[in-house]
Amino acid sequence: MRHVARENRMFVVGVNPVLHADQIPAGFPARESLVPPGYLEQNGPWLEEGNTVIVAPDGTVIAGPVRRREEILIADLDLREVAIQRRHLDPVGHYNRPDIFRLYVDTAPRPPVIVDPAAAAPQNRKEEPNEHRPSDQRIRG
Repeated sequence: MRHVARENRMFVVGVNPVLHADQIPAGFPARESLVPPGYLEQNGPWLEEGNTVIVAPDGTVIAGPVRRREEILIADLDLREVAIQRRHLDPVGHYNRPDIFRLYVDTAPRPPVIVDPAAAAPQNRKEEPNEHRPSDQRIRG
């Protein structure tokens, strides 16, 4: 959750379920598929451990994480922090390298469908080892 908050410069409220094996009634349909024999001995009594958390835009955990218990997290959020953190984000800074990066957009019109006459007649078609890969002749250019 911290990386999501930092990458997007936003508050993240990660709500995760918490479920103890004792909370599933003995008569629950298909209980054995939720708690298979031997599961509790190997993994302990928690089927879902929780890990609910609230994270600030800079990646700081401001509430939680809460594990292995039910609890309500409350935090005061200063929404100005989002704008402050987004000023630190430099989406074009270190990628702004015209010496090594270039965006080229070819706007020439293209037909939406190309019919290959050789593909229409399978008996005339030359077999290629991988039909999804173009032949070497088409790659060169």
